[in-house]
Amino acid sequence: MAGAPQKILFLGAMAVGKSSLIRRLISGEFDADYKSTLGVKLHELNLDTGQGPQIVMLWDTDGEAGAAILNSPYAIGADAAILVSDVTRPETLNVLFDLADAM
Repeated sequence: MAGAPQKILFLGAMAVGKSSLIRRLISGEFDADYKSTLGVKLHELNLDTGQGPQIVMLWDTDGEAGAAILNSPYAIGADAAILVSDVTRPETLNVLFDLADAM
């Protein structure tokens, strides 16, 4: 029997690769053609846990809200957050620090 769907937020600055990571998780594919996420896009990941199927809802955020997203309706009921930065753009780490401080 499947457990309740899990909600995971992908958070970080704009253009750090959140959508690319999600696409890789779901389909195993990578697309170098960057398309900015507007608002939030939901993706469903179906896992076989060995104890039955588990649905994980991956919330791909646009990155523009920064730490304010944690006070938005998008964050309500989240089970986890994955913080994403771009090591080639050190300023994106500051967004992660702000998010971590706000949690």
